[in-house]
Amino acid sequence: MGLVRQVSGAKRAYPLLDLAGLLISKPGFCFVKLEVNPDIPDLSFYQCKLCRIPSTDREQIEAHVLADHIGDYFEVEEVEGDAPTGTFVCVAKCGYSGALLGPPNHHSYGETVRRMHASRFAHLDLNTYKERIKLSHDPEDVERWKAEAARKVVYRLKQEGDEGGESMTQAEAERYLRAEVLPKNVARTKRLVVSEDVAHEIKDLSIKRVLRDEWQRESRFPLKLSFALRAAFKHKHLHVFKAGSGKGVNFVTSVPPVPLDPDVAIPSIHDVLMYLHDHPGCTRQQMVEALRPGDDPESEAVKELLQPLHWLIERGHIIEFFNGTLSVPLSKK
Repeated sequence: MGLVRQVSGAKRAYPLLDLAGLLISKPGFCFVKLEVNPDIPDLSFYQCKLCRIPSTDREQIEAHVLADHIGDYFEVEEVEGDAPTGTFVCVAKCGYSGALLGPPNHHSYGETVRRMHASRFAHLDLNTYKERIKLSHDPEDVERWKAEAARKVVYRLKQEGDEGGESMTQAEAERYLRAEVLPKNVARTKRLVVSEDVAHEIKDLSIKRVLRDEWQRESRFPLKLSFALRAAFKHKHLHVFKAGSGKGVNFVTSVPPVPLDPDVAIPSIHDVLMYLHDHPGCTRQQMVEALRPGDDPESEAVKELLQPLHWLIERGHIIEFFNGTLSVPLSKK
């Protein structure tokens, strides 16, 4: 993790909330944890094992596998066939996408509606979807549907070392997936973790609303993400501490703060520790100007004053913050 390497190598203390805000602002850097409220015992998540997308509706996940993963198991080929025969005075159109569904009096109409709903609009109730279907009496639409219906799509099961099995219709391929693929690749769970990319692909409206609200809240003030980072940083042997007035601000550093009694230090270090104790958050320049007033920054006196700083920072006796300011850790008493 680049962020851990940056904190470890810099020997500086960084505000935990700022790091959380940096992560949530960069696409692809976060994971989303979903967990069912214990007060709703009948609720579960159903997750596609192939791509990790979840839903609270098993039928929606099954429809997702049939629509989005059929290409994982079948070679799909389009072949020319005969156009439908008969008299067709109108053709049904999807009210959402405008796709042609076929004449209501054609034998394939019911299956086409069901397949369109399952593959693209499974988040809607089937009756709600049907209410938006429109009828077109335009002869051009009828002829266009005939041309589309003449093109048949066949499915051949992918097999190693073979060009594929016998051709199947879409209905036959879906029956195969229901029997052989769905039982092994739809999981039921009460909690799960998905990547940010997967979270953006979730179609379940109830989950999408919760994620949208939480994402907006965390983008403004990433409190939950900072808690997760705190645990992750501690797991990587970094150190989290509080500094500042009031309740303080959480900082993370690779150097554990270790108070040093100024009375046991040599005079130059004693002066530095005492000054930082009385002036937390000062810069090197401010400290030099106070302890060596009027001295040239390149003088031996100033160099002698600054020389122990690196050693003191490495051992945690002085905390150097992300913006270059300095402070000393206080003893618990």
